[in-house]
Amino acid sequence: MTNNSETSMESGDSAEVSEERRALTPDVTSFLPSKPPGSVSGLAQHVNRQIAVQRSSPLEPLAQRLVPWLRKFRADSYAFFRRPKRIRSLSELMREPIRQQWVSIDFFDTLVIRHVEPPDYVLKKVAEISVEAINRRTGLILTEADYLHARRSCEHALRRENQKYHGQDGEALLPAVLERMLRQFNAGDAELLNTLLELEVGLESDALSLNESAAELLRYLQSENKKVVVLSDMYLPPACLRDFSKRLGIGDCIDRFHVSGESGLAKHSGRLFEHVLAENGLAAAEILHIGDHVHSDYSVPARLGIDARWLYDPSRWKKKIQIGRKLRHRPENFMRRIIEERSQSLYQPAEELDRTLFQHLSPAVFCMAYQSLRACVSLGIGRLYFLAREGITLRRVFRCLVDNHPEFAPYDFQFRTLYCSRSSTVCGQLDPSGDADQLISMVAERSSDFSIDGLFAAWNVSGSASEFGIGNPPVISSREELLDFLREHPEFCNELIHGISVERDLLIRYLDQQGVTDGPCAFVDVGWSGTIQRNVQALGLGTQIYGMYIGTNDKFEANNLRGLVFSSSDYRAGAIHKSAGLTETLLSVSDLPTTIGYEVKEGEIQPVFGGNTESNHSIAPVRDRVLNDFYPVFRDLTRKYCIPTPVLTEHARQQYFDLVRRPSRAFLKAAATLEFNFDWGREQASPLVSRISLGDYLRPRRTLSALWYSPWLFGTLKASYLGVLNRPLSWVLGHEGLINREKLKKRAGFLRKS
Repeated sequence: MTNNSETSMESGDSAEVSEERRALTPDVTSFLPSKPPGSVSGLAQHVNRQIAVQRSSPLEPLAQRLVPWLRKFRADSYAFFRRPKRIRSLSELMREPIRQQWVSIDFFDTLVIRHVEPPDYVLKKVAEISVEAINRRTGLILTEADYLHARRSCEHALRRENQKYHGQDGEALLPAVLERMLRQFNAGDAELLNTLLELEVGLESDALSLNESAAELLRYLQSENKKVVVLSDMYLPPACLRDFSKRLGIGDCIDRFHVSGESGLAKHSGRLFEHVLAENGLAAAEILHIGDHVHSDYSVPARLGIDARWLYDPSRWKKKIQIGRKLRHRPENFMRRIIEERSQSLYQPAEELDRTLFQHLSPAVFCMAYQSLRACVSLGIGRLYFLAREGITLRRVFRCLVDNHPEFAPYDFQFRTLYCSRSSTVCGQLDPSGDADQLISMVAERSSDFSIDGLFAAWNVSGSASEFGIGNPPVISSREELLDFLREHPEFCNELIHGISVERDLLIRYLDQQGVTDGPCAFVDVGWSGTIQRNVQALGLGTQIYGMYIGTNDKFEANNLRGLVFSSSDYRAGAIHKSAGLTETLLSVSDLPTTIGYEVKEGEIQPVFGGNTESNHSIAPVRDRVLNDFYPVFRDLTRKYCIPTPVLTEHARQQYFDLVRRPSRAFLKAAATLEFNFDWGREQASPLVSRISLGDYLRPRRTLSALWYSPWLFGTLKASYLGVLNRPLSWVLGHEGLINREKLKKRAGFLRKS
């Protein structure tokens, strides 16, 4: 009686279930083998009864998800333990006769391999490069999290609609997903849609490489006159897979491509196999399928009667798991190992300078250039001005990325070199109606040399006091004395202001001639204080100028003055800023003199150069060669492994910090001939690394002063066998806010000037 009543109840309630619910509710018994274990079958049938009986139960969604999972687990485990027809490499198929005339092959992880683990890294990288294009076109301020949320929600909704209303397997194509997402952002632009498609497809293409023996197998099948069909559960259109195949050199070996996103039928349900068989008029025994997924590529086709081979290579899966674990938990170590292996293959052990620049300087420079271009894309800036001299080296890196990196192919950038220096632009700080107080304020900012010569040097004025009507200038050594002198000689003060105003007008004409006033633009340089940009902005040109720098000081950092590698939020920026002389020397173009002013020549404003034009070291050609060698590594990190930009930045930051704080003896030896130019372009050069003599150790005050004013403090300490102080000193410089500077100045007189 109990069994009959249960059967009656089940049949009665089943009659009330709508046709739509019948279509969405899977029947687990139709997918199980003929003689499955009773426990699994009983549990699955119980779940089916609960779906039919408890129509309004809150457990119904859970049951609907549990049934397909049980079906898949039962089929996969049953096939796995029966020792399926597995192969460890594609080359094994060439050692056995293939009776079938048609061969279907899975695309991803079978013919081609992704080097990205986990696969979500691809979507995160897509979000990075796509959100900037959307912001540029629409004016929105979207984040990567906003893009990922909108992308996933639109894809999920589209899959459910296709499954519910079209009777498909819940598959969707990428163009439809992106079009729906753009409508959600109120940006239904066909050009923007094509840009997003190009960016994502290009990234997918760069992340792929050909599997071992894949080309040999396809050539073998082609020689045997076999028909090769590619099947893939993928959201990309078939045309994209064909382009991938052509790029990898196997496009002519594949006859047709079938993608689940196009037909709405998937491999995991078996309907894509049935679609291919029906479309080509084939029986199940007439086709051989090869794939790496035990369920979609072996269990399902085997159930349909298709001869299937499961590609199972434990070593490859182990390697993928290891790469994924390293990228998730220790990505910096993974990148460091890749860069070190590439440097060892490029340079000999004796080329220590090349290897050091390759491993420590190049990541920071490329990361800065990469972030700058991404920021320009987001802000809609197409004109970049590189400030000579260090900017010329950065311009080569920017040009390398724009010409070779697919991410920036859709955009048009204009690069120009701007011959400006701190000396030639200091006139921008002058107010035409200025007075003596403004003249003295610049002396206090630049050198604190309150003399007539110090006043001329602060405002970059050439000549002497006699040329301005002062025959015998008095000896002046304090701020008050200089201020009194300027007030007592108003003619001299006015003449000096007039001379600076003339230089100011020439600077404005030069910037207008170079197109700086045409619209928003970006200045690119090493950075730290952003002096040149602040001087130009003080001119009041009426245009928005953004600063893209390697690092900035927290005293001057602003929204339009950004340190893209080192900023005030990082404790390492203090040590890097104190060693700014090292960065400027490594990136400087040594055979280009400093710009000291401008003149009218042949109807145009031309820069006036001063200083020595001869190179005093040979690091420039080595540095340029190393930067050219580093781009393939950077492309692999950003495209092949899809490393997120914050991870890249952190690695570059730490590598350069290690170079500054812990230089090797070999690098110090190579840097012994380098000189750094002090005093804003004046010809007052100092060795980058100067060893403290034994006699100076007996004079602590002199030793501390030499260390503090050294262009590279940590290099000088290491060369003087005081490298043990580098670590605590770098911590002190990174936590200056915790130090009482007033008490420190009272105890150390040499710090009062700073």
